[in-house]
Amino acid sequence: MSTLTQFFNGSANLIPLEVLVLGGGGGGGDTNGFGTTNATTGGGGGSGGSFYTPTFPALKGVTMAVVVGGGGASGSGAGTSSTIQGIRGGGGGGGGRAGLDGVASNLGSGGGPGLSGVGLSLLGGEGVGVLPTVAFNNFFGATYSEFSGGDGEDRTGTGGIGGGNRGGNGGGISGGQPGVSYSITGAAVTYGIGGAGGNGTASSNGGAGTSNTGNGGSGASTRTTTQYDGGAGGSGIVIIAYPNTYAVPTTITGTYTEPTRSGFRVYRFTGSGSITF
Repeated sequence: MSTLTQFFNGSANLIPLEVLVLGGGGGGGDTNGFGTTNATTGGGGGSGGSFYTPTFPALKGVTMAVVVGGGGASGSGAGTSSTIQGIRGGGGGGGGRAGLDGVASNLGSGGGPGLSGVGLSLLGGEGVGVLPTVAFNNFFGATYSEFSGGDGEDRTGTGGIGGGNRGGNGGGISGGQPGVSYSITGAAVTYGIGGAGGNGTASSNGGAGTSNTGNGGSGASTRTTTQYDGGAGGSGIVIIAYPNTYAVPTTITGTYTEPTRSGFRVYRFTGSGSITF
């Protein structure tokens, strides 16, 4: 029998929760509307930061507030954080707006990812690309996943993946980073994909991040004098699962669904609320 199993079995007042907390993704960057010679491309929004732990202790009789973060607005808006009981998934940074036309580096850098963690000491700013690790998180088997958005693609230059919070000009790669898959609802779902930068080949608005995934919005692209808008970031999510040998919550509020997962009770919050066991 594991130490964690003994820990929970030894207390009638604790429930072992599996928890995923994901902040809202950042919005993609706009173009500047001056593009007639070179393409102008906005950077992709950074993903919301995710915090996952397979065994987090919930105390019976205590109400836990659930906050589901919103996606960043079109045009470099930062996403907002999701939280439950001191666990935080940070909002992603907005992608940079395109620079001036007529120069090689006429593109926005990708937005930085959200910062996630446990406790007040780890509440960093939105879009800060930092991966915190502390002994407390290791004890509960926690993992973090945080992805930058892609730079707007510069057809005349080279460069790396953007990491700045609403950064300025950068270079080179248009694809956002890939996100991470979790099966907490009973089916594998990929969350927290960094938004793609504008590709510089056509004039179009950026695509929005999918709701409740924490995906970053894509950057816009144009070769004309018309301004195009980056896509909004996808909102965040909070998901709780625990063995069905424990009772149903005594109270639960907010917008949520109950996905089917064998042997577990699952509560998938797509809007803010609360839960009491």
